[in-house]
Amino acid sequence: MVAHASNKVRGRPPHERKEADVDRIERMVAYGFTQEQIAGVLGISHPTLRKHYADALENGKARVIEKVAESLYDVAVAGDVQAQKFFLSARGGWSEKQTTEHVVTAPFQVNVGRTES
Repeated sequence: MVAHASNKVRGRPPHERKEADVDRIERMVAYGFTQEQIAGVLGISHPTLRKHYADALENGKARVIEKVAESLYDVAVAGDVQAQKFFLSARGGWSEKQTTEHVVTAPFQVNVGRTES
């Protein structure tokens, strides 16, 4: 806020971080909201969001990865084969490479051995 000669205050008051918004921001990030959308919902600018809530923006991403990984793990351990394959390929280094064996049969017989002279 800026005070002018007429003693009128102009501009928005400085933003104060609200801990109640931290969880909300983390959830919005987890749900896929953009930072611009989150700032709009909170009624603050994008730079203000990044300045005061950078940790919540980063934690929200980690939070959704943790939730989905936990669900995937639970389903895989319960016996879902597709979930097991995905989990092991993503986290265990497994792959389902298919190998093809080629067998060639010759139309003639090849004898390998000594010839007598």
